[in-house]
Amino acid sequence: MKDSIVDRLEKKVDELIQALYTERKLSKEYKIRIAELEAKLEKEPSNIEKLREENRRLRRNMEVAAQKIEELFKKI
Repeated sequence: MKDSIVDRLEKKVDELIQALYTERKLSKEYKIRIAELEAKLEKEPSNIEKLREENRRLRRNMEVAAQKIEELFKKI
């Protein structure tokens, strides 16, 4: 019985680690995309509002990813 509990715990930890890895990867991708948009924003003033909205959307996504990472750390 102890083995099954340990196995389940190990499986859950592995799942949490994988989820954490995924969220960190997304967070890095969001940061890169935000930097690209900010650079583009400086070069293309005609699309400023569209780019600002995309930037806001990506920042919200990054905040959600950061919250998920924090929650995953708490579970580990």
